[in-house]
Amino acid sequence: MPANYLHGVETIEVERSGVPVKIVKSGVVGLTGSSAITTTKPVLCLNQTDDAQFGTRGTIPTALKIMRRYCNGAILVISQPLNATPVDIIGTVTEVAKSGLEQLQDSFN
Repeated sequence: MPANYLHGVETIEVERSGVPVKIVKSGVVGLTGSSAITTTKPVLCLNQTDDAQFGTRGTIPTALKIMRRYCNGAILVISQPLNATPVDIIGTVTEVAKSGLEQLQDSFN
């Protein structure tokens, strides 16, 4: 258990576009899939404006649209090319870097 674990709710402020957004640290939603935009590391999406950067093709835009219907929280997105295979999405660990879903292990709130 980490030494800085807090019991209860902790709120942090994320400043983007001049408008502070308060996020309650409660859990992390990680999403990996395919889109027209490929990312090399996780991208934090806080709202539909952030989601739009992934375009309209692939599995990520569809998943983000469905998720925003039910919640409006922070989502870490790892995007793979449109022709990605399941192995690409799951990812691998090499001496140099991690890819796919394996990158979420290096992310933290």
